[in-house]
Order: sequence, then C-alpha cells, then structure tokens
Amino acid sequence: MRLKIPKEQAIAILEKRKSEIYKSDFEPKVWKETTESDLREIFDGRDFKWMNISQIKFTTPFSDENTNVLAKGKEQAEKFMNSFIEQIEEYSKIAETKTIEREKYLESENDNLRVQMSGLMTKASGLIDDQNELLDELNEKDTKIEHLEKKHSSTNGFNSEKNIWLNWKFTCWTNYRIIDNFIRSYWICFLFRNFIRKKQSR
Repeated sequence: MRLKIPKEQAIAILEKRKSEIYKSDFEPKVWKETTESDLREIFDGRDFKWMNISQIKFTTPFSDENTNVLAKGKEQAEKFMNSFIEQIEEYSKIAETKTIEREKYLESENDNLRVQMSGLMTKASGLIDDQNELLDELNEKDTKIEHLEKKHSSTNGFNSEKNIWLNWKFTCWTNYRIIDNFIRSYWICFLFRNFIRKKQSR
C-alpha cells in the first residue's frame, strides 16, 4: 500500500469523512462521491479502496426499508473509514521500521567501507614507501655507474658492468610500474564497488 499524500493528512481527511456520516444533513450521494475522490487522491492508483465505498447502499426502492438500509449503509461506511485509517497507521509503522533498518544497514556498510578504505590506504602507504626505497636505490646505482665510468679505463670491461646495472635498473623500474598500476587498479575497483553499493541501496 502506497500513499500519495502524507500520513497525517490522509488520516485527517478520512476522520473528517467519518464525522460526516451521522450528521443530520448527511447526503449519501454527495458523501460517496466526495469520499471516493478522496480515496483516489490518498492511495496509489493500483489501490481500489474507493470501490468499497461505491458499493455501499444508502437507499432502496422500498420506502418501508429506507431507514434500515440507510442505517446499515452508514454503519458500513464508518467501518470502512476505520479500516482505512487503521491500515494507514499500521503500514506507516511498517514503512518507518523498514526505513530505520535501511538506514542502519547503510550506516553499517559505510563503516565497513571506511575500514576497507583505511586498510587500503595503509597498504598503499606501504607500497609507496617501497617505491621510494626502490627509487633511492636506483639513484644510488646511477651514482655508482658514473664513478665506475671514470674509474675504469677498459671500455669493454666497463660496458659489461654498466650493462648489468642498466638491466638491473630496468627490472627495478618495471617492478615499480607494476606496483604503481596495482595501486591504481585496486583504487578504481574500490571506488566502483562503493558506487554500485550506493546505487543498489537507493
């Protein structure tokens, strides 16, 4: 059951219609049309509560039974009004409970994401430290190569050793890029999963 207007407003309208039932100037036809219209405005279009009102009989072709038919019709009308009001109150409580549970779930999910984020940042920080150490080591090796170039007079011997260092430097740099790509990929996956969860929770 879905309401098209706020709960308090819906109940106030139905209470007003109920109070009109036993007034001395009660007009069955006017009351039915007004109430049916109200019910269409209160409840979702797929809810046909207004049909219950349309089927109530307040008059009869037999004059000697008019009083009893009118009394019975008013009694039915009052019961329907009470039933509608009770349904609104009960379903509103259920909806409020679901909202509270949903908010708690989202809060729990956000807490979990914060924990995961913290863990990810810790891992990223460690990887960044490893990267910095690797770069420092590469710079140190570059300096050693420069010293070796000045020290060695034998071109062939130097070139052989230089090639070894260059290969080692290339390997280190490759590892550095692998670590960097890992951090970026993990971070993108984390943000995408967070986006999907938020979208599903709406």
